[in-house]
Amino acid sequence: MAVSVLSVDIFSLIEKISAKYNIDYKIISAIIATESDYDIFAIRFEPNLHARLRYDRLEHFAKLNRVTESTEAILQCSSFGLAQVLGMTARNNGFHSPLPMLFLPDLNIDLACKIVSKLIDKYSKIGSVISAYNAGSLTYNMQGEFLNQAYVRKVLTKYASLESRV
Repeated sequence: MAVSVLSVDIFSLIEKISAKYNIDYKIISAIIATESDYDIFAIRFEPNLHARLRYDRLEHFAKLNRVTESTEAILQCSSFGLAQVLGMTARNNGFHSPLPMLFLPDLNIDLACKIVSKLIDKYSKIGSVISAYNAGSLTYNMQGEFLNQAYVRKVLTKYASLESRV
C-alpha cells in the first residue's frame, strides 16, 4: 500500500467524511483501495473519454482556472487521487476549482462520497453503485453481468476483507 509522505491520516478522513454522507466507510475505503491503493498522487489519463466532453463548458472552466481549453480537456479526461475522481465527473458535481486540487485527500474523499451518495440514492444495490462509480453508468453484457464485473468483484472482495476485520 502506497502511504502518502504527507502527515494525513487517510483512514480517519475516510471514516469522518463517509459519516457526513451517511455511507459505510468500508465501501469508500474498498473503492479507494481498488482505484489507487491509497496513493494520493495517483493519476490516470482516460483518452477514450474525449468524446464525452462538454465542449460548451471547457472555455468557462479554462478561463476560471487560468489554463488553456486543451489543458482543461486533458484534465477533465483524467482521474485524480485516492478515489480516482474523473475530472469531468468533478465538474458535473459542482467542482469549479483547479482539477489538480483533487489530489488533496479531503477534497478527493469528499467528492467521492458525494458521488457515491448520489449513486446510492439512484440505484440502492451496492453492486450497481460500485459499477456506476467506475463506469459512469450501468452497462451489462449478454449474461446480465456488469461490463465491469471484475472491478465490482474486486471492490466487494476488499469490502468483505474490511468487514471481517471489524
